[in-house]
Amino acid sequence: DELLTSSSDVVRRVQKIDTILAHGMYAPFTPSGKIVVDGILVSTYIAFEDNEGLEFGVSSWLVKISHQWMAHAGSFPHR
Repeated sequence: DELLTSSSDVVRRVQKIDTILAHGMYAPFTPSGKIVVDGILVSTYIAFEDNEGLEFGVSSWLVKISHQWMAHAGSFPHR
């Protein structure tokens, strides 16, 4: 995986992933659906499937919608 940091336009490769166990649950709600955590721009939305989004349509007319877009559109009434 790769990440785009908030301090530059440089894409960085993920070096290591750690698991952290903590009590409680956090689901920040922001107007953009994004926050910066430890200098990394991240989405506040989740993806239930391990893919880049949803594809639908007819063979010559294919639409791709990301999980971020679907969640952002669905949370429109709350903004």
